[in-house]
Amino acid sequence: MTSISSRDQCTPYHWGKGGVGWPLIQSAAFEIKEEELAYGCAEKRHKHEHTSQSYYILSGTAEVETEGKTAHLSVGDCLFIPAGSVHKIANKTDTSLRLLVVSVPPVSADRIDLE
Repeated sequence: MTSISSRDQCTPYHWGKGGVGWPLIQSAAFEIKEEELAYGCAEKRHKHEHTSQSYYILSGTAEVETEGKTAHLSVGDCLFIPAGSVHKIANKTDTSLRLLVVSVPPVSADRIDLE
């Protein structure tokens, strides 16, 4: 069955200092979330044992640390993070950052914080 979802229809969740997300699609196989990070918002360094993720930048600039290396992503950039990779995303600019987060399989309880 097909369905259409938008962030206006989703119940937002809040995380960290200035992070908000909208679960657009949730299935047994994968999930897609839209997230927005205010200036200064950053995740804790973490990993997922079984879940691979991709970040697709909708607006703003992201600083993403993966396995000790830092990448700067801008609009239209997509980053693949394989399961088991230590990573962290942050917004260090003066504008908000919006991105899609695709997780395969869904994250659920598969998160190990490392800081």
